Amino acid sequence: MNAHKRNTGIFFIVIPLTILISAFLFDEGIKIVQHKRLEHVTKTIIKDSFTYNVNDYYEKAKREYKNKKIDYDQLRVEYDYDTLYIYNVHTYVSFFGRIFNIKAYRTDVSIKGTLVGDEVVFEKVDTSTEEF
Repeated sequence: MNAHKRNTGIFFIVIPLTILISAFLFDEGIKIVQHKRLEHVTKTIIKDSFTYNVNDYYEKAKREYKNKKIDYDQLRVEYDYDTLYIYNVHTYVSFFGRIFNIKAYRTDVSIKGTLVGDEVVFEKVDTSTEEF
């Protein structure tokens, strides 16, 4: 194979493939970061709600999500004695997803916080099996 054909092969096969893989990995990284961010903010809301004796848990959660620029359109909050359930869905635009015909990603979080003594114990709730 002469040098011209080899360079053409590298240019038309290897470089675009590398760009596609990099774009996919970048979008996967964004998905992981956004999910962890949503989990962290939700746990902070639950912990602060128990610490500062909040009366309206829904408004507290809504305000915190709004401050952190996280969607709260599908927010559900339930309080039962010493247990606080928060479910939220956050949608964000895909950076490179348009290459794969993906316009946006969605992440959801469902966390139950229980006050045990002075500590808050967190537990993820599977919304597909439990009614929330």
